[in-house]
Amino acid sequence: MSFLLTLKNQYLPDGSLRDRLARGAYWSFLGAFFAQGLRLLSNVVIARTVGREAFGEYGMVLSSVGMVAGLGGIGLGMSVSKHVAEFRGSDVDQAGSTIGVSLYSSAALGLIAAVLFYVLSPVIGVRLLRSESIVPLLRIGSVIICLGAIDGTLTNALAGFEAFQVIARISFLKGIIEFPIVVISALLWGLPGALAGMVVSFAVACLVDVVAVRSVCRNHGVRIQFRHSRKSAATVVRFGIAVYLGSIITQPAIWGANALLVNQSGGYAEMGIFTAADKWRIATLFLPAAISRIYLPVFSNLLAGGEYDRMKKVLHTVFMLTGFLATVMVFITLIFSEAILGAFGRDFQGNRSILMILATSGIFISLNTVLGQALLSMNKVWERFWYDFSLSIALVLASFLLVPPYKAAGLSMAYLLSFLAVTIGLTVFVNRTLRSVKAVA
Repeated sequence: MSFLLTLKNQYLPDGSLRDRLARGAYWSFLGAFFAQGLRLLSNVVIARTVGREAFGEYGMVLSSVGMVAGLGGIGLGMSVSKHVAEFRGSDVDQAGSTIGVSLYSSAALGLIAAVLFYVLSPVIGVRLLRSESIVPLLRIGSVIICLGAIDGTLTNALAGFEAFQVIARISFLKGIIEFPIVVISALLWGLPGALAGMVVSFAVACLVDVVAVRSVCRNHGVRIQFRHSRKSAATVVRFGIAVYLGSIITQPAIWGANALLVNQSGGYAEMGIFTAADKWRIATLFLPAAISRIYLPVFSNLLAGGEYDRMKKVLHTVFMLTGFLATVMVFITLIFSEAILGAFGRDFQGNRSILMILATSGIFISLNTVLGQALLSMNKVWERFWYDFSLSIALVLASFLLVPPYKAAGLSMAYLLSFLAVTIGLTVFVNRTLRSVKAVA
């Protein structure tokens, strides 16, 4: 034990940047491991319960919810994370007001988006997705939009304080709550039950988040203020609007690509395979995704202190680490691909190429996240927006070319090619931007 403590003090001295990053990564890993692991298990149960075609409907409902979640203020979460990180030590009133503005805005936008989605569910289901049976599922999913917007803002507020241990604990608690509710509901009532279980889980998650945020704010001397100053509102809006627009653009592009697939012959069965592969991709990238929560607050905090060289060093480290971890998971997926698909049910086997292509795209999705967070920390929000716009165009074009002839495999390839192209462009641009920011300073 003393040997390990000596190593820790030598390489991760208390209060150092490496110690901050290591602590954040450790706790983010634990939280994501349990949350994503349990979510993957619940998806396996749902797939085995409802079958391949119905699981495709389930994936399309979640894709539709994700599309409208952009309208629900999903971009505001990044805004609160960045500005809480900047102001938590220098202006606690501004930090508290930023949380209040973001929470109020996300709740309002989320409610509006949820109501619109509920009203338009028949149009989306029947006319665009060619399925009457999906309409009631979409209506259940509309509630998730509002609750998800609130949950995302509260979690990002905790990330702004670098309260990653707290996030890990509540992620574990959320997973423990969500798994039995969703699984039991799915076994009893099928897809409607699974989605209803998710609604209940999100509602409980929001309550847990509120308690956690209030506690962390008290520890930092921050009081959440709902009477907003013009400065706070302007700060959130200036940064959040570009991120908000970016989410509005990318999510419909993803939804459109998925909708193109389900409109093909046997489309929902193909969507079932794609959804299973995508759920595995998301679960296996839990570590890069978890670590990504620490990028924006740490980058923003370093730049606020003028530590440009340290920020560049950290960015290079996390970029290489993220790419390495994602690549390792791709190799694991390659080795166990048939067993992975078999876990979802016999109907899903024999499609390992789809799983491998989509898993490989996860490498570039993860790297895209790292580079995008770096741009946001440097206040290059509109530049990030234009890359999101380019990604959307690339995904739509690639989908139109590849989905009709190759179906789920074509959609997987469209993801891979579009994220690869944008990641290359982002890598070049971020390096140039870092050099110019340092030169101006």
